[in-house]
Amino acid sequence: MIIDNIACPVCQHTGPKKLLRTVENYKVLACPVCSFQFIHPYVESRQAFDDYPWTKEYTENYDRYVAPVTESLAGKIKDVEALAGRRPASFLDVGCGNGLYLKAASELGLRNLGTDVDRVNVDFARGKGLNAVAGAIEEMELAEKYDFVHLKAVIHLVPDPSALVAKAASLLAPGGVMYIDVPNQGSLFSGLRILRDRRSYGQLQLPLRRGAYNFRALSDLCCRTGLIIVRRVFPYPGDSVYYPLDNRPQYRLLFRLFAKAHISSLIGVYLVKENVGEDRIVR
Repeated sequence: MIIDNIACPVCQHTGPKKLLRTVENYKVLACPVCSFQFIHPYVESRQAFDDYPWTKEYTENYDRYVAPVTESLAGKIKDVEALAGRRPASFLDVGCGNGLYLKAASELGLRNLGTDVDRVNVDFARGKGLNAVAGAIEEMELAEKYDFVHLKAVIHLVPDPSALVAKAASLLAPGGVMYIDVPNQGSLFSGLRILRDRRSYGQLQLPLRRGAYNFRALSDLCCRTGLIIVRRVFPYPGDSVYYPLDNRPQYRLLFRLFAKAHISSLIGVYLVKENVGEDRIVR
């Protein structure tokens, strides 16, 4: 079935959308222009992210996760240094949650700031002595620019992803690098979930996960906000840099094969602003 006159939250295309599934009173739609998939209505007034349930495990076992997250960030810093030609000195974590990556940044000697709309998690981070601020970054006036801007598992949750990414890009220092990752709607896991669970649609899960990206949709969003992808990664559980929190080592080889086939459960991209030289662009 085709649905008309609903704007895509990523590209704003108002033309026909493919109806993928109906879940409760909601429509699951796909945009033919950018391939973004989303639940309609995309934004509801009752949506709230305080005490976000997906982060509870990491908060309850915070101390156990500090070391692997620090190793993760150290690996990303090496990637940023290779792309930018210098080690970053400052770090902005958009959607910082309970502050694990801020703790890692402090351990690694980076000036840092984290923002999150989840006030419960921000209060937890601040209780750990971390530099976290509650609120939507699109509504903040920040004086500093940052060498490394980090958006981990964020943009599939926000009401206006283009506005969020554009604001984050405006906070990049000259020569800075941004990293974004999202759950991969094109993954094998998402495909299996679509088949077996009629109450969701892969990564689209009520009430909070209302947008889903494959690589095409993520690329479209980044391009529309003036950013160029200079490296892409397909993380897999057990990857010490991009997906360090895993307790299923027996499946690691299989997960690595999925990553090589670009059907792993996450997509990550490194980005720079459009005005970089051609030598910075990875084909």
